[in-house]
Amino acid sequence: MLEPYKYAGYPMLIKTVMMETQDDQLFSKEAALLTAASELCYHTVNCSALNAEELRREHGIEVCVCCYYPLNSQC
Repeated sequence: MLEPYKYAGYPMLIKTVMMETQDDQLFSKEAALLTAASELCYHTVNCSALNAEELRREHGIEVCVCCYYPLNSQC
């Protein structure tokens, strides 16, 4: 049902992932923003190929990879 629509919030979502990853208090917070942002990325990409392309175009895939695999040589 949502397939023809593109999610417009990737720039803010990517910024949230980056800020949360760099936060020294990441695992001490009550609100798990990184988890919620990751789930949102998954669900938006899962429902539409347009979203996958937009996330790639915004360099969001690289940001997510660096978030979860910080020792990756590309990060």
